[in-house]
Amino acid sequence: MRQNKKNVYEYYNAKGWEVSSKNGVILDEEINTNHNESCRAYNAKTRNRVLEQLNKVSGKKNKLLDVASGALHLPELIEYSRDFQQRHCIDFSEKALDQAKKNLVNSGQKDSFFYNLDFLDGDLEINHFDAVISLHTLYHVDITKQHDFVEKLIKYVRPQGSVIIVYSNPFSLQQIITFPIFVWHSFKSLLRDILAKLSLIKNVNNKIYFRRKSIFWWRRFQNYGKVTILSERTFNATFEKKIIPNNNIGKTIYNLLFKLESFSFWKYFSTYYIVTIKKGG
Repeated sequence: MRQNKKNVYEYYNAKGWEVSSKNGVILDEEINTNHNESCRAYNAKTRNRVLEQLNKVSGKKNKLLDVASGALHLPELIEYSRDFQQRHCIDFSEKALDQAKKNLVNSGQKDSFFYNLDFLDGDLEINHFDAVISLHTLYHVDITKQHDFVEKLIKYVRPQGSVIIVYSNPFSLQQIITFPIFVWHSFKSLLRDILAKLSLIKNVNNKIYFRRKSIFWWRRFQNYGKVTILSERTFNATFEKKIIPNNNIGKTIYNLLFKLESFSFWKYFSTYYIVTIKKGG
């Protein structure tokens, strides 16, 4: 478990939030975002799905907790807290928090607070926040600690407040299409590990830790409140760039995908989905 945590720490503290020398874009965004022109409108609309869930938060909107906030380097991410009086950002990367603070201040959101710590090791006030978000983070947490992570998110939100998580689906349409490739890479990884243990090669693993539960795993949190799961995005950026052309045909495909993602059943096919837990009490 410690090695998994170290793997994530090293990526984001060493290079994840560095600005690329190629195009001035943050490295994590360069890797995980499709910048093709055909995809630009689709990117914004899919990110705004989190905002739609935040708009549904009932009652007061004083405090938003953003766990593993990152640098908040995209316009849609900044807007999540526009209707809240305060935004509280947690991240173990000081570099990310420095950028997040600048971006929030530049957008006019000056009443924000920043905590440079590991969420599982920190301690905040219980039932204190009106909404809690954690986006594209949980699947980088050690899989044996993911349940504890979600329970802690729920603990910090007030009754009738919402926890909103963007998670990844291990049995998506993309996974089915690329299954033969997955098997081949798994075989090569296993062979590499065996050769490394025999000291025949040096084992160098540059991949960030990434483990996911089934979509049905979320049923265990129904005791805490109402659990809703909606599609966020059908494919990841790397796959899109390989199969969807960067032209008007591509724009048509993205419009079709966005419409399909509005159907409840499409969450089972999506690579990323949004989990909203409205806390009872």
